[in-house]
Order: sequence, then C-alpha cells, then structure tokens
Amino acid sequence: MSRTQIPRVLLPLLLLGAAALNAQTKADQELIKQARSLYYSHGSSRPAYIACDDTMDWGAIAKELNAPQGEGTQQALKSLNAMKITFVTRNATHTDVTVTGDKTHAEQMQKVEEQIKVFFRAYWSISYGRLLPKAETNFEVASTPDGYLVTQQLETGRTTTLQMDKSFLITKAISIDRANMSHLELRPTFGMENDGVLHPSGVSVDYKLGQSRLLYEYNFDYQLVGGFYVPEHVKMFMPGALSFVHTFKNCQVLDKNSAPAPSEPETVDPRD
Repeated sequence: MSRTQIPRVLLPLLLLGAAALNAQTKADQELIKQARSLYYSHGSSRPAYIACDDTMDWGAIAKELNAPQGEGTQQALKSLNAMKITFVTRNATHTDVTVTGDKTHAEQMQKVEEQIKVFFRAYWSISYGRLLPKAETNFEVASTPDGYLVTQQLETGRTTTLQMDKSFLITKAISIDRANMSHLELRPTFGMENDGVLHPSGVSVDYKLGQSRLLYEYNFDYQLVGGFYVPEHVKMFMPGALSFVHTFKNCQVLDKNSAPAPSEPETVDPRD
C-alpha cells in the first residue's frame, strides 16, 4: 500500500477532519520514528509535575502602558512586585496557581492565574514528544506537495491533524472536537538546546469554541531541572493587547515514577 498523495486543493478538507482513518503502514511507522528522533521527548518519560515560583516584570508593563512616573505609579509597582505567585502543573488540564498579594490588585491577580493556566494548556500539548503519535496508536500519514499530514482519531472523539514539511519540521497542529464545537490550531516554532534535538520555543494559538475565538502567542526558553527541560522565561502577547513576561524560578520537577499520586482523579491524555 503506497502512501496517499493529496492534491493541494483537497488539503483543507483533510485539515477539517474529513479523511477516513486507516491503520498505519510500516512505512508510516518508520517515518514517524524518524521524525520523533529529531524532537526532545526525554525517552519514554515526561515530568509528572512541574512546580515553580513565578515573577513578572511589572515595570515593563507600566512602561508599555506609558504610565506616569509619579509616586502613585511607584507605589503600585512596589505592591505588584510584592505579589507571590506559585504554581503546580501536571498536564494541559491540571494547573493549580496560587497568587497572594494586595487585594486592590485582585483583577491583576486573576489575570496572572489565567495566563499561567492558558500557557500550560498549550505547552503540555506541544512538548515532550506529544505532538507526534506513538507507534502503538492508530494514525494515517499522507504525503503532500510540501511534506506530510499525520491524522489521528482519538477515543475522546477528537480528530487531530499534524502538518510537517519534508524535513519533518512540525508547522501546524489542529485538534477538532465536533461534540464540543471546538477548533484548536497551534503553530509551533522550534529551537535547538544543548542536547542537539528540537524543543518548542514558541507557539501561536487560535482557539474557537462555538461563536467565541481566542488568539494569543507565546515565546519561551528553557532551564534544566531534575534532568528535564522546563520553561524559564515566557512572553505572552495577544493581538492589540499588552505583552506579559513571566520568569519561572525555584522549580521542582519529578517524573512519573517518583511523583506522589494526585489528590484528585485526572483525565488521562491518550498521547501519554
């Protein structure tokens, strides 16, 4: 069985999940194995959780807002810089954030919590080899004029489509859940760390849920903690909005074998 060749005019149909899914061929398995070797996955393991303190550059935000350089601004910055931010994240749907500080900054505190949670929804989805399917799962690889499309129908009802160029660089990932009327499009970028493989270094997100739509973008770099690469500096920006820079410090990372059991049942991601 030869790999399917898809004309350009039909690509949007497949990207919308219109293709029927068949079992992968040996050639498909070898192609995915070759692609996987280019990306950081830490073998078969990934962090069971990442726990860090977080600091933000409120001065840069004030400057971006053109805030007046008076005593009131300086007092506000002092109060904001005293804010304590910590988080523990296990996967895309389980990130617990604790923000404590002056209650007059309740709105900012809530936004900080939302930013961290939204970031890790995207980060876990594209990191530690999770974009590419495992060899034992069902997927279909189709050749295109520019590279390859990898499609999976997950047990959860979601259809995922991964777009790669001919050098196996991942350029787009789409997840569609028709039952929940959601459409998630990720456009990751990658850089190389000291280990000589590719790590995500940024991602633009286009998320549609029903009639609502959310657009945002992240750039980030890494620190090495407990043998794992985890984010250190994260810059978030949205079209027409302010940019925010987070710095993750004092991080702790445990793998699945040494981490304590979660305090509540967690959703198992089929890509784990």
